[in-house]
Amino acid sequence: DPKIRAILKEILEEKNHEVEEAADGLEGFKKLEQSAFDLCICDIKMPKMDGIEVLEKVTKQARAMVTIYGLNDVIGNLTYYDSSGQSEYGFTKPYSEKTSETIDKEISNLIETQYQRAIDLLELHKDKLTDLANVLLEKEVIFKDNLQKIFGNRPFEETKEPEILTS
Repeated sequence: DPKIRAILKEILEEKNHEVEEAADGLEGFKKLEQSAFDLCICDIKMPKMDGIEVLEKVTKQARAMVTIYGLNDVIGNLTYYDSSGQSEYGFTKPYSEKTSETIDKEISNLIETQYQRAIDLLELHKDKLTDLANVLLEKEVIFKDNLQKIFGNRPFEETKEPEILTS
């Protein structure tokens, strides 16, 4: 929902967080593939790709970070990628059951840490979110000045859209 995105963006930018937004799940996931983000907030019901599909893809990426790219302190700088294609049939894993459990735990920790970070940010700004919800219930439509009254001015200059030069 564009209104909810605007609210969350305003709250996060007020605290000096850089925010990228996407109109739907597919656009958001493409942004996740192109850049590194500390946090991804999405809704269960989104056009083109719902939140469950995004979570599934994020989980696969987390698994790749741990098992293919070696981006985990506990597992270490190892890869379990099988470039021979033998693992396509799924008969064997190139690691023990104990390592498999450790990998699953690290993937879960990676995702859970970022989920908790999102919850913490929302709880940190709960009073302002409540104020905003009350204004929305009263007015239904709000404008920039309403947001500034609740959240204050942005701590940085607003960026202007670049001019497009044509010949």
